[in-house]
Amino acid sequence: MMSRDCQQMIRGQSEKPPERAESQTLTDYAETLSDWYVRHQSLDYRKKRGQYFTPKRVSEFMAQLVDDIHADKELRILDPGAGVGNFESALCEHAKLRTTKVHLSFDLYEDCQDMIPLLEMNMRACRKSMAQEGIDISYRILKENFILARAAEFLGQTSNRKYSDEFLYDLVICNPPYHKLKKNSSEAVAMKTIVKGQPNIYVLFMAMGAKLVRDGGQLVILTPRSYCSGTYFSEFRKWFFGQITPVRLHEFESRRLLKTDPVLQEMVILKGKKGCERPDNITISVSYQEPKGTEELTEIKVPFNTVVVSRDEDVRIQIPATKTEELVIEQVERLPFTLTSLGFKASTGPVVPFRAKEYLLNTMQGGGGCAPLIWMENIDAGKVFWPSLTQKNEKPMALSLGEKTSRLCIPDSNYVLIKRFSVKEGKRRINAGVLIRGWLNTPLIAVENHVNYIHKIGGDLTEDEAYGLAKILNSTLYNLYTQASNGSTQVNASELNVIPLPSSEVITTIGRYVRSSKTGESVASQRFTMMAIGIESPIIDLLLGDH
Repeated sequence: MMSRDCQQMIRGQSEKPPERAESQTLTDYAETLSDWYVRHQSLDYRKKRGQYFTPKRVSEFMAQLVDDIHADKELRILDPGAGVGNFESALCEHAKLRTTKVHLSFDLYEDCQDMIPLLEMNMRACRKSMAQEGIDISYRILKENFILARAAEFLGQTSNRKYSDEFLYDLVICNPPYHKLKKNSSEAVAMKTIVKGQPNIYVLFMAMGAKLVRDGGQLVILTPRSYCSGTYFSEFRKWFFGQITPVRLHEFESRRLLKTDPVLQEMVILKGKKGCERPDNITISVSYQEPKGTEELTEIKVPFNTVVVSRDEDVRIQIPATKTEELVIEQVERLPFTLTSLGFKASTGPVVPFRAKEYLLNTMQGGGGCAPLIWMENIDAGKVFWPSLTQKNEKPMALSLGEKTSRLCIPDSNYVLIKRFSVKEGKRRINAGVLIRGWLNTPLIAVENHVNYIHKIGGDLTEDEAYGLAKILNSTLYNLYTQASNGSTQVNASELNVIPLPSSEVITTIGRYVRSSKTGESVASQRFTMMAIGIESPIIDLLLGDH
């Protein structure tokens, strides 16, 4: 029977949420409820709350990742962002397949009042279905903000509850909400020791889950991949991976995993254990979108130190999806230099369009009163095109100069300009173009905020250095390296500054070759670049398909 809360929720709706049909599996029913909610709740509301539902096959796959537990004990499970209970349905179906029966005890946090009636319907269906199989489950639906409800425990401010197995969980399983918090939000303040700036709420769920899982317990969580690298999440990574040892990572090649929602995210499943010894290898698997029962996943074993990299008081996660990417990481990371150590620097374009809106111009005015404005769209095939691509994309092509805007410009010189975002699906992460002094015939250049630019500290890049750096960064080698080592679709300046590079002499040699050659992005130029860097010949043949 439908609860009074659910009746109140659907008042005014012509379509009521469905009861489970006898022919439906529990996971099918959970997806039915998810679809019903999506149809009856606006996209703006769901985006504001960071609500993105787990596809059925993904929840089933994650349930299968959970290690078997002893049959003589209760399995205590925490889902800190339960939604309609997709994971609970998948875990129940998975438990039915066991030859031994175990009691499942769920603590389910959900603070969306519109979602709770659907969660209640689903859990009643789970309990009824499991009882028919002779399996007992129990559950509590905790109608409160998970982070704020457990913040005191995270900060060690509780005196009446000890962290013991009695109060901790055997398994934390979650697809947390994803949205940025204000830096003074209650959640960010409560967990300020591991965040900086405006944190994304999903990392707070990860951290709190790690705190609440017992020693030897498991954490299986589906999140964006962005936490894996970059200074923005550095404090979180150092804390989290001091608590949790990753044992499995699953990557989705498509950024459109969450098909019911127009969100582009690189998603990853992390399976970790608390308080366990570090394994020699971590299993990495890949599927394009949802893992299918008939699909053979690409799966490899990768040395732990290749995946969990500790360097310069930072910890980052690399996910080589193939043996080729593993070899690329090994080859690139033995290079001895970085932009910083070579005296170069990557910076982010200072022009933020919405802040400078009144100074943006659709045409270039004469008399030196404006500067050409470079956008991501002006960078293509190793070159910087201005103004043709800007005109094609109907974006402002110049910045009016004045007291407030001149400081946003950089002096005309030699630069390597790099798109900060990879805007389409695919493996290409770095798109770099060369801008040479005098090409734009202007003393100042404006660079939009979605573009990074490489310059030389205290001087100017030579043309050979500019062409050499762009050629290296655009190479198949570096795009594969960035694909495996960068946790985001963004290419941030901080990450560019520490990317491994060959010596300045090698960079200059490659740049001189590019300037004198007319081969463009040919196989020959790729081979020359990798040979100059010192990449082993079998790896070059593998990357260029000559095997």
